[in-house]
Amino acid sequence: MKRETHEVAEKTLDEITESLKDETLTEEERQEMEKHAARLAGVILSPWIPFGWSRRLIMAGIVALALYGLTVGGQVLIWLALLPFFSPRIMGEASFFLGKLFGKAPR
Repeated sequence: MKRETHEVAEKTLDEITESLKDETLTEEERQEMEKHAARLAGVILSPWIPFGWSRRLIMAGIVALALYGLTVGGQVLIWLALLPFFSPRIMGEASFFLGKLFGKAPR
């Protein structure tokens, strides 16, 4: 996915979220907007690697520390266990699973 597509999806999702605060929406309009918001969230959470350079640098640092740990016999698994927290896709899948588990997402 291109950065522009990601930015447009984020902006549109923000606009829909703001529109959903309007209490004059009919139930049908609200449901349609919520479906659209869910689709946009899926687009935003689809890449494996984050778009922000700060998060990418943190991920690269974690990989470097893990590789360093392999050479000196350090705690590699602790560093590698942190990597999923920086992946939008993994965090999206985890939040969807938790939503299904606790009844907050469609089944």
